[in-house]
Amino acid sequence: MEPKFIGTIKNGHFIPERLPVFKAYIQGFEGRQVECVLRKPQNPKTLQQLRYFHGVVCKVIANNTGYTQDEVKGLLKGHFLTEYVKGPTGKEVPIVPSLTDLKKIQMTEFIDQCITLAATHWHIVIPAPNEVNY
Repeated sequence: MEPKFIGTIKNGHFIPERLPVFKAYIQGFEGRQVECVLRKPQNPKTLQQLRYFHGVVCKVIANNTGYTQDEVKGLLKGHFLTEYVKGPTGKEVPIVPSLTDLKKIQMTEFIDQCITLAATHWHIVIPAPNEVNY
C-alpha cells in the first residue's frame, strides 16, 4: 500500500496538508529515484449515493421482480461492472469490483445505468432521489 498525500501547489511548490508526516515519509527515499504523480483529488462516492442505491434502486426492483435486494445488487453489479482480466493460466476471468472501489462519477453512472435497465427491461420506474425518502 502506498500513502497518498493531499496538498496544494503554491508558488510552484507542493504544500502537503500533513507536512510532518509527509517529511518523515520522504526521508526514507533520500538519495533514491522516485516517481511523483500529481492529479486533482479523486471524489469518492457519497454515503447518500449508497443509501439511494440500496434503499431505493435495489428495493424497488426487488419489490417488483421477486428477487431479493442482495440478488438485485449482484445482478446489477455483474451486468454493469464486470471486467475481464487474464488469470494465471491465460484464461480471462470475470472480476466484479466492490461498490467501495467506485468513485463518485462512476457510482452516478452505475446508478443511471441501473435505472435505465429497470425501465427498459422490467418497466419499473425508479423514483429520483428528490422524490422519495430513503
